[in-house]
Amino acid sequence: MKRAVLAFVFLLGAIAGVAFERALFHFMPPFPPDPAEIELFLTKELSLDNVQRTKIHVILLDTDAQMRALHDKTRGDFEAEIVSTQHKIDALLRPDQKAKSDALKARMEERRKKFQGQFVPPVPFP
Repeated sequence: MKRAVLAFVFLLGAIAGVAFERALFHFMPPFPPDPAEIELFLTKELSLDNVQRTKIHVILLDTDAQMRALHDKTRGDFEAEIVSTQHKIDALLRPDQKAKSDALKARMEERRKKFQGQFVPPVPFP
C-alpha cells in the first residue's frame, strides 16, 4: 500500500514538474534536435570554414542517428513503466474513482493527440 501511494505521489510530482517546466519555458524543444539547425548555429557562432562544416555535418548526422535509436529503444520501456504504475494505482481506486481516472486518462490522451509535435500548454491545476 505504501509503495502504491509513493508511486502515485512520484507520478503526480513528475506531472507537476513537466507542467511547471512547460509553463516556465513556454515550449518544449524538439527531440532530438535538428542536425541542420545545429550545424547552421555552429557555423554562424564559430565562423566555421567549409572543411570544418563538412566534418561537423557528418558528426551531427551520426549523433542524430544514435540519439534516435537510443530514444526508440528506451521509449517502450518508459511507456511500459507508466502503464505498470497506472495499473497499480487503478487497483487501489474505488469504482467511482476508477471511472474518474479513466475519464481523466481519456482527456489527457485527446490533449496529447491534439498537440502532438507542438507546444503543449500546461494543464491548469485547480
